[in-house]
Amino acid sequence: MSNLIKWNYINLESENRRIIDSDHSKKNPFLEQPASGMACNKGENMEAGGFHEGVKAVNYDELLKKEREQIETEKNVVLSEARRQADELISQARCVAENIKNDAYESGYESGRESGQAEALEILEKEKEKLQEYQKELEKDYQERLRSIEPMIADFMAKLVEKLTGTVVEGKKDVILYLVRCGLEQTGKSTRFVIRISQEDYPLVESHKEELLALLDGQGELSFREDKGLTKNQCVIETDTAIIESSLDIQLENLSEDIRLMALSKEL
Repeated sequence: MSNLIKWNYINLESENRRIIDSDHSKKNPFLEQPASGMACNKGENMEAGGFHEGVKAVNYDELLKKEREQIETEKNVVLSEARRQADELISQARCVAENIKNDAYESGYESGRESGQAEALEILEKEKEKLQEYQKELEKDYQERLRSIEPMIADFMAKLVEKLTGTVVEGKKDVILYLVRCGLEQTGKSTRFVIRISQEDYPLVESHKEELLALLDGQGELSFREDKGLTKNQCVIETDTAIIESSLDIQLENLSEDIRLMALSKEL
């Protein structure tokens, strides 16, 4: 075969997942949320009682907005303190100027007035320059902190997606059907479609052969094979021209990587 397409991902270790029995009488709040982020290209919902496409999207923009607001608040506090100190220095400079002027008058030097004013203005100008330089340093520190926080938030969101998704799909019997459908929708025209799945998922997928054939519009032969190298919710689809990875762990790894790349692109 030619034009091979391979999507590489890490496996979600089962011991790190929270097991949720889909047949349990108690409702799980994760399972009741509408699906998002893992929809097929056609955007079709699963049938009632079936697999929900993904999990409720986390409002990552809101998280970043709150972090920025916190940094902005800290910045304003520091600037306010800097302005207060500058006002004190200016007040002190005025007192110095007034004292110099008074001393000049007391000494009988008329020129002391102009000299005192010039000295006071010089002090004020120096303090103004210090304050402006301090403001520049604060702005630089603010931007550096913001750039360092964005990758941390992206990494947190990627890990959160893996954890939540792993919790939601565990115990759902028809996850593999959703993955197979998504994989078939990504294939082009072919005379054959070979779906390789784990031994555990094989009976369920094979029992839905007619339904999956309908997705192909009768354009090719569809067959299923057990693959001992695959685990539950892993799926590989072979056609005349391509091999498509439609495993759950592969899709989650792609999503996590996309989130991290988005944060990295902002740094560049």
